[in-house]
Amino acid sequence: MTHLKGPEATLLCRKPTDFEQALRRLVERQNPLWTQAGFPRSLWQDLPSPEPLFGAVMSLVEVPPSSRPARARCQALLASSEFLPYLSRPASFSREQLTVICRNLMQIDPGLDVQLASSLCAHSCGEAHAAEALHVLAALDEISRGGRLAMALTRLTRSASAHVASKAVLMLGRRVSNPAWIERQMAADDARIRANVIESLWGLASELARKSFRTSLQDVHNRVVGNALIGLHLLGEQDVGERLTEMINHPNPSFRATAAWAMGRRGDPVHADSLRLALDDPDPGVRKRAALSLATIEATAPG
Repeated sequence: MTHLKGPEATLLCRKPTDFEQALRRLVERQNPLWTQAGFPRSLWQDLPSPEPLFGAVMSLVEVPPSSRPARARCQALLASSEFLPYLSRPASFSREQLTVICRNLMQIDPGLDVQLASSLCAHSCGEAHAAEALHVLAALDEISRGGRLAMALTRLTRSASAHVASKAVLMLGRRVSNPAWIERQMAADDARIRANVIESLWGLASELARKSFRTSLQDVHNRVVGNALIGLHLLGEQDVGERLTEMINHPNPSFRATAAWAMGRRGDPVHADSLRLALDDPDPGVRKRAALSLATIEATAPG
């Protein structure tokens, strides 16, 4: 968890605005031991939006919310039907802040992660809500482990937003080791979904993962192949370096750029010569990726 200090050491994770500060003084005069019924009507009835009130209350909650007043204020926030939409908007909080907020609120309501994921399903019909969904999913990926989100993530894999669907596939793959499910996803037309399935298997020392990586080396999309090679590298397979050397000479510049990226990710100095040659590649994307990966390798080289 991020260690917060000073005014940021509250559930708000930042200094309150002037308006929030003014509302905070009103909130402080209220009995802090609210129940789950929510806020006293006098606090919000004249506001055009409840969001400044939410910020004011959050600025009064220390983290972690262990005291009785802090927990009561959190319960009042969670009781508001407009609070989760406020949390979910990228304009409200950064992803890091949202992660800290949700992790602390789960001490009050352990089911918050499932509620947030389920709320996204109602807006999974298009790109209009994609930024919000991706924002929330990034935080949920940090705070929620195991299969708790499986049902909501399964629904989100069918989102009309390809970005949301592929992110849901990546998260679900990390949580569900099911050969039939992996096989179905690997048959998807969207290469982002196939690539994310392979990425979700990184670090798994299983025959299923090994077989999936090997099969994906024949994929028609560069990102799928690149992710498969990284997966094999993490399993300690010895032919990865040779395959990357071949790939950086591929006729398709997308494959060459991915090979250069994977060489940097692998970090083996044996790739330095290939990357130096790629600095003169006719494709600017390949040259840029080769320069970045070469810098990474040289920065970590001994001596």
